[in-house]
Amino acid sequence: GVPGVDAVFVGPNDLSIQLGIPEQYDHPDFTAAVARIHDTCRTHGVPLVIHQFSSAMARPWIERGVHFILCGTDRVDVFDVLAPEFRQLRKR
Repeated sequence: GVPGVDAVFVGPNDLSIQLGIPEQYDHPDFTAAVARIHDTCRTHGVPLVIHQFSSAMARPWIERGVHFILCGTDRVDVFDVLAPEFRQLRKR
C-alpha cells in the first residue's frame, strides 16, 4: 500500500539469506514468504517479479499466478556455453 510502488522484485538469494536458509528455495519458509509477498501484491494491485533459476523452479509460481518471472541465470550460461569456448581457445 505504498504510493508510487510500481512492482515488487523478489531476489531468491537475498530473500533466502534474510530468512536464514541460504539457497534453499524449496524450503517451506521460503515458499511461504514468497506466497505472502504475492498475496500482498495482488491485494494492492502491484505486480510481483521473481527470479527463478530454472523452468522447474518457475512452474509453481506460474501456476500460482505470478505474471513476471525471470528464468535462468548468467552463471549457468557461462558454464554451459562460454566455458567450452574458452577451453577451445586455450588449446595450443
